[in-house]
Amino acid sequence: MRAKSAASLARSIPERDVVKAVLNFFAPDRNISVWRRNTGAVTADYANRKRFIRFGQPGMSDVWGIITRMTCPECGRVTRRGVHLEIECKKFGGKLTAAQKEYLEMIRKRGGIVLVAIPFPSESDPTGFGAIRKKLETIDKELCEACSRR
Repeated sequence: MRAKSAASLARSIPERDVVKAVLNFFAPDRNISVWRRNTGAVTADYANRKRFIRFGQPGMSDVWGIITRMTCPECGRVTRRGVHLEIECKKFGGKLTAAQKEYLEMIRKRGGIVLVAIPFPSESDPTGFGAIRKKLETIDKELCEACSRR
């Protein structure tokens, strides 16, 4: 019964709160800078004419950023610098659209780091944000060549 109430609580948390949690997680971190990205379209009146204005591209992530340096969690060596970061935020039970999958795969293929932040509730973590936090904590860690050969 307890796990069901945790899932019910997680279902009621809107996606914007997941985005806020991700942005707040990185707020004090000087190694990783992140920004909110708005995408979509609007029809606006401009000089008595309706005009369709698109901002961003379909599939772009909610949060993007730059990782100043990535370090090996075993020996502390710097593995990469200036790495592009994309984080797609979803509410509990949310799924990626085809355009989002395509966009994230394009970033991954070009060497960027990609993460999908979805809350997974449990009895000890009813909002599911602890699971997201755990993923975010390892985002700038990558084994160096020497450590990965061991």
